[in-house]
Amino acid sequence: MKYAKSEQTRRKLIETTAHHLRVKGAAAMGLSEIIQDSGVPRGSLYHHFPGGKEELVLHANMASGKSITQRLNALLKRMGGPIEAVGAFCDHYIAQLQESAYTKGCPLATVTLESAADVDSVHEATAGAFNAMIEFLCEALTDKGLDATVAYELTVVTISTIEGALMLAKSLRSTRPLEIARDQLVHLLQTHLEPLQNKDDQ
Repeated sequence: MKYAKSEQTRRKLIETTAHHLRVKGAAAMGLSEIIQDSGVPRGSLYHHFPGGKEELVLHANMASGKSITQRLNALLKRMGGPIEAVGAFCDHYIAQLQESAYTKGCPLATVTLESAADVDSVHEATAGAFNAMIEFLCEALTDKGLDATVAYELTVVTISTIEGALMLAKSLRSTRPLEIARDQLVHLLQTHLEPLQNKDDQ
């Protein structure tokens, strides 16, 4: 029971930090907010994360990257393919932006812009998370018959477009950039994948 409670405390701190990173970024996030919103004593915070804020941001980024990859995996299984999954992935963030009054973006992008160039550990965490996303989507595309190089390039374009559209949508307080990105990415993926599907059907 003691171990389970300790893990629950650690998870609560990471989840609370990840939420604040999505809403305001690392620079504006204070440890006092994390302690207050998580309901965890200050001593417990430093017990789990002796490195303080930097270590919390590191682990929150790792958790966010894992969560995003898991969401993509779930969408691929439910939607049946990468084209539908990418469209649904964009729809998920469109709903998140609307429900949060445009406060929730991608925590990875926020922290990358703020800290990754200056803090090596944060850079490694964000790079690892993005590389995991790239590897996962690239594999889904090659499974559909795409050449590995083409799949990689399409994956980078897809993730870069979504991340940029998220930032623009937050700035403009409009989901239109993400809607445009979704439609254009779906069209791009269809252009590459549908000929392969038609070839298989012949």
